[in-house]
Amino acid sequence: MPYDSSAPIATLRALYGETDLPIIAPALGDRRFARMPALAPGVHPIVGAPSASAGECQTCFPPPCATHPRPQPSSRL
Repeated sequence: MPYDSSAPIATLRALYGETDLPIIAPALGDRRFARMPALAPGVHPIVGAPSASAGECQTCFPPPCATHPRPQPSSRL
């Protein structure tokens, strides 16, 4: 398989604060590179969440908060 240099470049851009998803999309296409922004501290959540999903790193997502339960259908207006 030929080596594509767009994924590591997109990963570095995500680590350095890029939040434009089309620019970091090559990193999300490769599970190895998608895990890096998902695990890095200080990465913007708009980048960290798709990175965790693309990197199959589901433990990176915060657990559901018990103090803010999902509204029940009867409580919605």
